[in-house]
Amino acid sequence: MGFDRLRALATALGVLALLGAAWLQGNEQAPVARALEGGRSGRVTRVFDGDSFVMRSDGRDVDVRVFGIDAPEKGQPWSKKARTRARDLLEGREIVVRVTTERDVHGRVVGSVHLPDGRNYAHVIVAEGLAWQFRRYSKDPAVAALEREARDAHRGVWSERDPEPPWEYRRRRRPRR
Repeated sequence: MGFDRLRALATALGVLALLGAAWLQGNEQAPVARALEGGRSGRVTRVFDGDSFVMRSDGRDVDVRVFGIDAPEKGQPWSKKARTRARDLLEGREIVVRVTTERDVHGRVVGSVHLPDGRNYAHVIVAEGLAWQFRRYSKDPAVAALEREARDAHRGVWSERDPEPPWEYRRRRRPRR
């Protein structure tokens, strides 16, 4: 896809996002929780990294893992930028998590995360080059396309010569038995 076509697509998506936000503002069902029926809503109180955080929901703290992506681990290049961007987008904000798995092996709720303006958090962070699609769990073609675009544009982790995916970084650092 040529640069002009990408710019036109980005402009069109931006206009649609603004129209959607304007509609939500004027609609009685503006809270994201109502816009995404069936999701768990809560306010993000702490961000651990680019793909996990704590939200306060129904008076309880809930650990959340974002479905379908894997952000750089602490100690990897871009981990601080991914965490900072996650804080900018999530911390202190009311979000909705559409649960895909009630509990992972670490006891976290896993789900797709939707920002107050309705955008999918995973799409934003992958498009910015601050996370990989976690293909082991997600085959979402939209996330794959966003990762490809970020890679082609050398954004974020893709500006590195040979970025190491977080799952490989974790496996390499695991103690041998």
